[in-house]
Amino acid sequence: MSETKTKLLRSWLSLEHARLHIVAAWPDSAQKETLLLAIRSSIRRLMTDQEATSFTCLVCRTVAQ
Repeated sequence: MSETKTKLLRSWLSLEHARLHIVAAWPDSAQKETLLLAIRSSIRRLMTDQEATSFTCLVCRTVAQ
């Protein structure tokens, strides 16, 4: 069960981090800033689970924050 949960959390973090990279490339706007705040909030919430702390973004090769 724990392995499945870890895979699910990492998949979700991967998706949110990919969204972060895509939106970060948009031209500056209020919509961009709002979406970035929402995505970062989702990532922070997901990272509170100990199972997700080892996630590393494949795009930027950094730990999600």
